Amino acid sequence: MSEKCGNTCGESERNKGKLSEMTRTLRQVLVSVAAIAALLAVAQSHAQTPEGESVIVVDKVVANPEKFKGTINVSGRVAKLGGKLGLFALSCEDACFSMPVRFSGTPPKAGSDLIVRGQVSKDANGHYVFSAQSIMPKK
Repeated sequence: MSEKCGNTCGESERNKGKLSEMTRTLRQVLVSVAAIAALLAVAQSHAQTPEGESVIVVDKVVANPEKFKGTINVSGRVAKLGGKLGLFALSCEDACFSMPVRFSGTPPKAGSDLIVRGQVSKDANGHYVFSAQSIMPKK
């Protein structure tokens, strides 16, 4: 009878060791998946234009507009066209953030995914607006 108990106890210890090893492996996999997801998020928020210049997602510009100086490329979706000629709203995919864009060219279609090149500035009322020099479809 003691042999049987010894085998059962030995198996239990081996199973604990296997479980511990599986737990470590699972943790390593989860950490790796989290790291890959973080890298993909960064890559998406800084996509490249065909010319090789960085593109910033509209959420980041709306969250901190004073941070962006000079000409930048911003990606987003046309949420709505303004009542005023040459004004439209650029938003994230779920329209949680939007940024007013002033553009003197042909207005884009609502729902279009775009890369807009231009500068962040303030209007006469002190509100931020993006002055677009060009717009191109997002690929």
